[in-house]
Parts: sequence; C-alpha cells; structure tokens
Amino acid sequence: TKFVSPSKAMSSKQHYTVEQYATFADRISVSAADGHDNTIGNFIHHAMCLWNGDKGIIDVLAKAYGVKVEVETIALSINNFWSWMEKTYGRAIQIDRELPFSFTKENGQIVSGEIDLVYRTADGDVLLDYKTYQGSPAHLIDENHDFHTGKKYGAQIVLYEDALKRMGRSIRDRLVCYVSLGVIIKMK
Repeated sequence: TKFVSPSKAMSSKQHYTVEQYATFADRISVSAADGHDNTIGNFIHHAMCLWNGDKGIIDVLAKAYGVKVEVETIALSINNFWSWMEKTYGRAIQIDRELPFSFTKENGQIVSGEIDLVYRTADGDVLLDYKTYQGSPAHLIDENHDFHTGKKYGAQIVLYEDALKRMGRSIRDRLVCYVSLGVIIKMK
C-alpha cells in the first residue's frame, strides 16, 4: 500500500471551472527573509488557523517565520474574510480548521492530509483551501495560465471533497482563498 499526499494523488476529475467569486480585502504585501514561498504559505496557514481576533498572534507568527508583513493589514484582511464567510453562508454551526483525513482509494492507494477549513452550515459544508499565490488575480481564472485554480488545484479539491463525503458530509461549495490577494475563487 502506498501513502500519498493529496497534492500527489491523482483523480479522474482533474479540472474544475472557476470564477472569481469575491474580493474580500486588498492585496497584502508579504515577504519572507529566506525568500521561500512555502515560508509565506506556512505563515498564512498558521495565521488563519490560529486567528481569534488577537493581532499579537500575527506578530508572533511573523517573527517566528521571519516574515515581513504589516500586522494591522493582515488582521483586517482576516477579519474581512470571516465577515465575508458569515455574510455569504450565514453563521457556521461548526468550523473545522486543519481537519485531518485518511482514506483508501479503490486502487488501494491511501490518501491522507488536512483540509485547511470546513465551514459547516445547515445547508452543507463549505470546503476551503488557502493558497498564497502573489501574482495577478486574473491568472487564477485564465484557463491558459499555469496558475489557473481549477487546473492547478482541481485534483486536490476533488480528494478533499471525497474525504468529506466519506465522513458523511454534503458539500455546498468549494473555495480557494488567496489570502495575500484578498480573493476567493469558487470551483464549480
């Protein structure tokens, strides 16, 4: 049996159509002292996961990761994100952050990972993944661009959706949130 991460597992449905669903905040300038995009990604994921309204969390994380960011700006962006979620989907009945999963596909492949956010509502779950692409938001919906959200992350979202369905949950929407751009892309 082979264990794989969602980003390496293949699925029969590799592509979603997408639309720029919302702009919830202004672009945030984020840079890492080590110059690595994954450092910025880890910082953003932890900031979104740990956010409780305390700006001090952002400052502590920025120092720990060696990330240069304006604390006030990212705090406003995160607050705007949560306001948008509640305005769009109503108050959550449960919020799962970094939800772990593991399942065996029909071909014997074991897939495990974590879903960044599941926003549970009475009408179903909103599956959400965070990304830190810093380019143009237009690239995210351009099917000819390498960073088209559906082509780049479709297989990952399909696996997350499969994991949730195996948990007995119904999926209301599939979103990719580009926190540093302040943009949410909806996959259809």
